[in-house]
Amino acid sequence: MHKMTSYIPMYRRRFLQVSAPTFVAIGSGCLSRQKQKPSLSIVFISVKNLSSADLEFDIAVVTENETVFESSRLISAGDAIEIKRPVDDPGDYSLRLSAQGRTVTQEISLFAKGDDECVSLTGELDQSGRLLIEGNGYNRCQP
Repeated sequence: MHKMTSYIPMYRRRFLQVSAPTFVAIGSGCLSRQKQKPSLSIVFISVKNLSSADLEFDIAVVTENETVFESSRLISAGDAIEIKRPVDDPGDYSLRLSAQGRTVTQEISLFAKGDDECVSLTGELDQSGRLLIEGNGYNRCQP
């Protein structure tokens, strides 16, 4: 019995030597299959003021580290503005919209599906004072 227990650690070491690289290889394959966020272009940003007052809107396109586009616009009650191609290059962007002391931020990748390369975004302040961001994805960008 004593001899057999002395061999168990050797078998365990051999098992670990053989199996550890297998687990690492399997794990690395799974990690490479994780869905990456798409790099998207923004075709346009539309901002609607559905309230009954003229309001100042702050519009920003941001990445993790920086603001890549920023604009303040006075939008009349019931009116809308459109900003075409606020950024030149595709990226992993979020749209930040502020009005009446409220701010909402949304990742644009939420609006893309499958092979989409571009998104159009619509921000609005509705009649009840809610600030919303919606969008649509497109698999081809229009010039």
